[in-house]
Amino acid sequence: MRSMRDEMGVEPMKKLVKDYMRKHQMLKYGDKVIAGISGGPDSMCMLHQLLELKEEMGIEILVVHVEHGIRGSESEEDARFVANYCKEKKIDFYLFKENVGHIAKKRRMSIEEAGRVARYEAFQKILLQHHGDKIAVAHNLNDQAETVLFHLFRGTGIKGAGGIQPVNGRIIRPLLDSDREEILLYLKKERIPFRRDKTNDFDCYSRNKIRHHILPVADTIVSNSAVHLSEAAKVFREAEDYLEEKTRKAYEQYVLEKENENKIIVSCHIREEHPLIQKYVFKMCIKNLSGKSKDIRTVHLEKMQDLLNGQVGRKLNLPYNINGEKEYTSVLFYKGREWRETSNRGIDIIVPGQYDIGSLGKISVSLIERRDCCSFPEKMYTKWLDYDKIKNNLCLRNRKEGDYITISKNCCRQKLKAYYINEKIPRDERSKIWLLADDSHIIWIIGYRISEYYKITEKTKKILKVQLMGGKADG
Repeated sequence: MRSMRDEMGVEPMKKLVKDYMRKHQMLKYGDKVIAGISGGPDSMCMLHQLLELKEEMGIEILVVHVEHGIRGSESEEDARFVANYCKEKKIDFYLFKENVGHIAKKRRMSIEEAGRVARYEAFQKILLQHHGDKIAVAHNLNDQAETVLFHLFRGTGIKGAGGIQPVNGRIIRPLLDSDREEILLYLKKERIPFRRDKTNDFDCYSRNKIRHHILPVADTIVSNSAVHLSEAAKVFREAEDYLEEKTRKAYEQYVLEKENENKIIVSCHIREEHPLIQKYVFKMCIKNLSGKSKDIRTVHLEKMQDLLNGQVGRKLNLPYNINGEKEYTSVLFYKGREWRETSNRGIDIIVPGQYDIGSLGKISVSLIERRDCCSFPEKMYTKWLDYDKIKNNLCLRNRKEGDYITISKNCCRQKLKAYYINEKIPRDERSKIWLLADDSHIIWIIGYRISEYYKITEKTKKILKVQLMGGKADG
C-alpha cells in the first residue's frame, strides 16, 4: 500500500518497481524487451531499472527512439543523447525519424495522437523484426492520474475511467505505480542523466493543462490526489474485468452470429439483463461486425437500446457503416447495405458520423468550434450550419406531412410542398429527395437549399459541417 510506503519513507526504487513488475507478471526469464526511450526522466529511469534486472532475469534489451521532427535541433540532440547512452551501456539502439506533423495531417489526428501512433508503430516494427517478447514504455503514476481525468472530462465509461493498464498484451509499464518525485529522486541518487522536453512546460496540450493547473489545485483539496486517482483507476479496471466476463456470458446466451452474411441477431430476451450489460453486449456486436469500437459512444449504445424497445421495422444507422433494424423477436445488425431511398422512417443522425443515402452517396456530419475555423466556402454539397439552433434529434429522411423551411432572414416559413411547387420539381421526384430535418423544420433540402434559420452568424459558437460525398456530387 502506498500509505505504508509514505510512513516508512522512500523505499529503494529498485524494489518498488521490481515488486510491481512481479505482481503484474510483466517479464519472464529470457524475454527480449523492446524499450521505448525518449531520453526524458521517466524513460531513462525505466531503462536503468531494466538494466538492473538484465542479469537476474536473463533479459535482452533493445532500445527504440523516435525522433518526431517537430522540435528541431533539440529533438535531434535527444536522439544523439539516447544513442550515446546506449553505446556506453552496449545496448542495441534503433532510431526512427518521423514527420509527425505530416502524419497528423494525413491521418486527420492531433499532433499528440500522431506522435503516439508513430512511436508504437516503430516499437511494433522492431518487435516483429527481432522476434521480441515485450514492449516497455515509461508511463508513471502521474500520467495515470492525468489520463483518468482526461477520460472523465471527455465523458467516458468504466473502461476509460480505468486509465492506463499495467499490462496490455505485449506492452508493459514498469513505472505505472511510481510518481514523478520518486523517479527524479532516484535519478539524482543514481546520477543518471536525462533530457528535458520543453514542450512539457507549455499549456498548448490538454494533458499539460491538467498537469500544471488541475492536479495542483486538487492537491489543495485532497493531498496525494494523483495517488487516489490511480487507486480508483485500479477499482474501475477490476469492475471492467467483471463486466466483460458477464458480457461474454450474455453474448453467448442472446446473440447469434451469421458470419457469411455479415449479420448479428440479438434476441429481445436480452431485456432481462441489466441495462448496462445490454450496452456492453451491443458494443461487442459492433466490434465483432466491424473489428473496432473506438468511435462507439454512450449515445450510440442508448440508441441501440431504444431500437431494442422500439417498434418493429424501426432502423438505426451506426458508425462503421453498420445498420440496425428491429424485428419481431430480435434486433438485426448488419454491415454494408444502403437504406432505401423511398424509406420514410429516416436515419437518426449522431454527430460525428457518416451515413449512406443510396445513389447520392454518403452524408458526413462533424462538429467544429467557431474559433477553430475562419473560412466557410459556399459549395452546393457542403453546408455550414448553426449547431446550437438545432432543437431536436437530427434525421435524414424523405418528406412527410407538416414539413416546412425558413426562406428569409425574418423567419418567414414556407411549406415544403409549396417550395417544391415553386421550384417546379416534378411530383414523382419529390418523395425521392433527401432532407436533413430538425423534426418538421427542414434544415437542408439536399441538392437545393438550406433553411435561413440555421445559417451561421457572428453569434454562432458551434458549427455543424454537413457534406455529401460521392454519388452525383462531391464538394
